[in-house]
Order: sequence, then C-alpha cells, then structure tokens
Amino acid sequence: MKEIRSQTSQTEDVGRDDIFSKVLGNDKIGRVRMYGFGVTPYVAWGEIPNRSSAYRLIEGYKEAFEKMEKQVQEQGEVIAKMKLDMQSTQQATTSTPVRTTQHSQNGDVHSFNNNAHIQVGTKVAIKSVIDSTKTVAIGYIQSMDPTHRVGNYPLGPNWCSVHINIPVTWEEHLIRPYSTLTTIGQAIGTYVAWPQAFVVREDD
Repeated sequence: MKEIRSQTSQTEDVGRDDIFSKVLGNDKIGRVRMYGFGVTPYVAWGEIPNRSSAYRLIEGYKEAFEKMEKQVQEQGEVIAKMKLDMQSTQQATTSTPVRTTQHSQNGDVHSFNNNAHIQVGTKVAIKSVIDSTKTVAIGYIQSMDPTHRVGNYPLGPNWCSVHINIPVTWEEHLIRPYSTLTTIGQAIGTYVAWPQAFVVREDD
C-alpha cells in the first residue's frame, strides 16, 4: 500500500477502487471490509449502473440536451423577430406620414394616420407592424405624452401607451417588451407602447 501511495501524486479518496482494494482485492458481495456488520458495497459506494441503466441514463441526458438546444433555438428566433419588428417600426415611424393636430400641453389629443381625432380614453385597434391590415389587439389610449413611461422607458415622439383589453393575436410579439411581458396575450389588462402610425380608432 505504501509503495502504491508513493507512486500517486495525490491522496486517493476512500472508495470502491482505492489503494486498500487494489492490494487486498474487491469486497465480496454483501460486505465491505473494515466497515462493520451490515454495510454493503451498495451502501458504502453506491450503485454501479449496468448496461441497460447506463443506456437509460445516456438517453435521459441526450433528451435533456435536445430539449435545451430547442429552447435556445426558439429564443434565438424570438430575438430575431423582435429585431425585425424594431427595424420595421423604425422604418414606419420615419417614412409613414403621421397626421397630427395641435395638441394640448400634456399631449392628450392627436389626430393619427386614420384622420380621426384620438385622445386619452379613446377605444382603438392596434395593428401589426409586419402587416398593417392585421389587428392584434383592442384597447384604450392611456397616454400620448412622449415623457410617459412604459416599462421604465419614455414613449418618445410618435408613440402612445395602450391599455390592452382584448388580445386578438395572442402570439404577436410586443415591439417594446418589458418585465415578463413579451407577447400581446401576456399583456392583457396592462399597458404596451405602440407606434401611433399603427393605432387606429375602433368604432363600436
């Protein structure tokens, strides 16, 4: 045992194949030498998986890895779509003419691209920035003040805050996600920031 220990650079832990076992041989089934009555190899060292259990273990790891890989891929697709939405919004707000009337000091009255007077409390439909003919939600104007904050960020010019009452396209991604809110379906009953160019009056 001393000779074997002198040949190892590190002190080995006590285990199934430690120096003691290398010199005196493996323990017999049902007992572990020097550990007293009733201690079995399974209790002392744990189970050695057989071929079938090892295969199941590997398959379990493989399944978990594939699931994690799929989640990463889905998150990448969501991020890519969000970037595309942001780019489309920037293009829309810079290239789409937005009709505005002279508004009050707190910015609560505007005339949007549908030529209809819209103010705080007006029922509106918000449109998809990918397809402006597609309504993604119905709600009410909460604020059009550029300094008003949604998710700790000010709206800025040509944006408004809309309270979502009826989600139409639940899976539509928010242009400005915040907190745990990333889709229209998750934002029901709360507020989202949306470009004025994609908000139209919703007549009852």
